[in-house]
Amino acid sequence: MKRKLVINKLEVIGFLGYFLFLGVERILALILSTFQGGSLSLTAGWFFPIVTYVISALALIGGLILFAKPAKEMLKTLFKKEEYDLNKDLTKIVIASSIYLFGGMVHTGFTLSALQFVSYGFLIMALIAKCVDHCKDNGNKYISIASLIYIVCFSMALPVCYALPQDTGLVLSIPFYISEFGGIFVLVPMFGLMMLEYFETGVHKFYISPLVAVTIFSGVAIVLRWDYEINWFLLIALGTTILVFLALGIAARIKLKKQNN
Repeated sequence: MKRKLVINKLEVIGFLGYFLFLGVERILALILSTFQGGSLSLTAGWFFPIVTYVISALALIGGLILFAKPAKEMLKTLFKKEEYDLNKDLTKIVIASSIYLFGGMVHTGFTLSALQFVSYGFLIMALIAKCVDHCKDNGNKYISIASLIYIVCFSMALPVCYALPQDTGLVLSIPFYISEFGGIFVLVPMFGLMMLEYFETGVHKFYISPLVAVTIFSGVAIVLRWDYEINWFLLIALGTTILVFLALGIAARIKLKKQNN
């Protein structure tokens, strides 16, 4: 029982920390990006800062509205020797987390990347706590750990929306922005579904469609920005995601199939 309580607290702290730190970062971004950031400031007047500002604002508001009630109940139990029933509001929490993430996936005139990574670290902590709980409950340790590694790698391979120079031609800029913005609106919900499945079952079934989608969207974004700037972080994250799927995911799929037969 003590283990369950500790793990539950870690899950709660993970979600609260994610919303707190990303929320603070995005609030600062919305305030300071109005005039700061040069061509990325809201007052610059071209489409990219306007779109990223609107996405950030809507993501912040939508995420907080959905998370408000679960957060209140989490805080009530946080310092008590009682567990918060995560399953009761799990779908709402994951949807709120996914909506919130949209704001973190767009580059604004003012961005504190370090604070964003801290917030993602809290979310990963919640996933790790779930992995430990599942493994301790005699779940399939290999599948659960492989799933955790893959989900974390996948989250790092999502393309953040960056701006190209304003004088970039339409031949390059149109497919580039389609790959970036299309990528987050396709891949963030996929990541949310992966999280929901993991928190519900302790495993991910390694569907091929998310891997194909992230390879296409992130790959196109990397290639089209190559001459301007090589996004080494995204390139390494995408390569790692593909390798993890091949090295761990295929074996996990086989084990899952045998387990379900």
